[in-house]
Amino acid sequence: MAKAIIFPAKGIGDALLMMIASQSLQQHGYHPIMCHPYLPQLQSWFPRHEISNLEKTAFCLDRADLILLENDNSSFSKELILQRSSGKLSQLSVLYPTYSAKKHGPLHPLDLAFDPTQSMADNIAQSMARLLSLPLSSKNNGLIPPPNLIHRKENRRVLIHPTSSDPKKNWTPQQFLLLGHKIHSLGYEVQFITSIQEHASWQTHLQARFPLVSFPCLSELAAWIYESGYLIGNDSLAGHLASNLNIPTLILADDAKRMRLWRPGWLKGEVLTPPLWLPGKIRKMRWQPWVPTYKALRSFHKLLRSA
Repeated sequence: MAKAIIFPAKGIGDALLMMIASQSLQQHGYHPIMCHPYLPQLQSWFPRHEISNLEKTAFCLDRADLILLENDNSSFSKELILQRSSGKLSQLSVLYPTYSAKKHGPLHPLDLAFDPTQSMADNIAQSMARLLSLPLSSKNNGLIPPPNLIHRKENRRVLIHPTSSDPKKNWTPQQFLLLGHKIHSLGYEVQFITSIQEHASWQTHLQARFPLVSFPCLSELAAWIYESGYLIGNDSLAGHLASNLNIPTLILADDAKRMRLWRPGWLKGEVLTPPLWLPGKIRKMRWQPWVPTYKALRSFHKLLRSA
């Protein structure tokens, strides 16, 4: 069986999305190996796939029949592309979420540039269909929830995930708290969720006004989301994971144009961003006041009607 090695970008959300590529390859004659330091925590949710946390340098790349790279402009990405340019790694296929001819040079025949008006999930699915010459694309990434869990068992439980990998992408704690109170007043159970590392700081923000649940690993986070009714948060892994688990989501983000590509791409939810006319400098540094709580509550009501 042909062997493929997949290198997503460093974000866990990227790895979850690139499992779409792993699933496509597995179903069409390859044994794919997903390489990511944290995604092995979800191995039990991907029982038919091989996920490795080995260092990228540990792989014998010249023995792979296909190397699939999500370009993130890192030194590792640049090194692989340079090796191909020098005559090695001719089996390297690069996926470009944001391609620029000026920055990246001409596309190799195996390379694919994403459409910024479509979600990452759609782009990866369509890229794999083109790469493998398939008649149809699929966003199935092989995720299988454990059989002991019940989907949306707590359907009036609303999870608020107030953090992300980049503080500049976060709505403010005060806004999340106010939205939590308004949703609670509608008769819903509101819980805040964070990682173990973020728990102490969010205990300070919440001051026991809402339950705060933290998870030592991604598998426990996935299980909690899977049995909840809704998820609200920033542009982060939690939104992609909830969408992948068919849980309705409301995502609060800084840039409508960027979110056309980075919005959760499985179950379609709500995405709320500042108005397009807001200058880019303000949108990067002080976007949060332009996404007020009353608009977020209105978007949550839309989510309820569509769920």
